[in-house]
Amino acid sequence: MAQNSPQNPLWRTSNTPSPSEHKAPMEIALERIRKVVNQQLSTLDLSGLGLSEIPAAIRQCVRLTFLDLSGNLLTTIPESVWGLPHLQDLHLHENRLSEISNSIAKLAHLTHFRCGGNLLESLPSSLGHCTRLERLFVQRNKLARLRRASPG
Repeated sequence: MAQNSPQNPLWRTSNTPSPSEHKAPMEIALERIRKVVNQQLSTLDLSGLGLSEIPAAIRQCVRLTFLDLSGNLLTTIPESVWGLPHLQDLHLHENRLSEISNSIAKLAHLTHFRCGGNLLESLPSSLGHCTRLERLFVQRNKLARLRRASPG
């Protein structure tokens, strides 16, 4: 099992700051992004920080294959996330998202997408262009129904 892997139980550390580390959520997020960039890591966990926006610096995380933004206060996802070229596993569950951008189609390597527990009433038709998608988690949204993507 790889050290830098979501399957490794030691990979994920607590998102609760230690008593000596009472920093603002954005500051914590920026520190984690800097670490990913400097160490050329492929995973980034920004879950549970209470973020209402994603730092623009995330566009520098070009090696990411796994990104966890769950459990925040996000109402939108910036274009920089949709432009991460190697992203395979994206966790957006438990936020305040009311829509997913059609730009999700740019994630050509996406295999797992979690967006449950949001305010979504529909999913973009462009999700059908994510041809490697194996697992889609959409529970606890306001979706009335899902349409099967037409081939092509």
